[in-house]
Amino acid sequence: GKALQRKGIDVAALVSEQSSDAPFEEKPLPFPATHLANPLCTYATALAMRRSLKHLRPDIVHFVAEPYALALPFLGNRRHWRACMTIHGSYAAAFLGKRGLRGWLAREAYRQMDRIFSVSDFTKQLLIQRDPAFTASAHLAEKIVVLPNAVDLSRATAGARRETRGDRKYIISVGAVKARKGYLEAVEACATYRSRFGKPFLFDIIGS
Repeated sequence: GKALQRKGIDVAALVSEQSSDAPFEEKPLPFPATHLANPLCTYATALAMRRSLKHLRPDIVHFVAEPYALALPFLGNRRHWRACMTIHGSYAAAFLGKRGLRGWLAREAYRQMDRIFSVSDFTKQLLIQRDPAFTASAHLAEKIVVLPNAVDLSRATAGARRETRGDRKYIISVGAVKARKGYLEAVEACATYRSRFGKPFLFDIIGS
């Protein structure tokens, strides 16, 4: 948000929890993203979004997390703004596998989205390969742009640094430990690294 403001772009955020020091306007939503698996919560959130969008009159609406995109089919006429979203991992492809109303909302959201930003090429390929027929009909491959996550180094603080011993490499993964987070692929990658370079390494997995 701050970076966009520095470029002269007006920014407003629709949030489930307001902060006291936000540098831009915030509008409250009734439910956090975790509740949007319930279509009734999605519909109520969409109504709140419609009220805010009518007031804000934006040019672009960016859905920064996949669950909020489920509200897009409920937002009605959007002749005056474009929709884009960021997909963060296997969660994006999991949406398409849902049945019933949730599955329909996910497919419609992807179909109506003008642009989709993927944090990695792996995530992009995972999504477009999930349902080839839908991918073709919704033109997903053409909509997705790979835009890796960025880190604001100016806000980083120096922490404890592990002493390097010889040529040993240290790899760390932080996140919920579940299959769709890619840990099996990470272990396979470690085996490939070891066989190709023959260097010792330590792979730490930290998460619930």
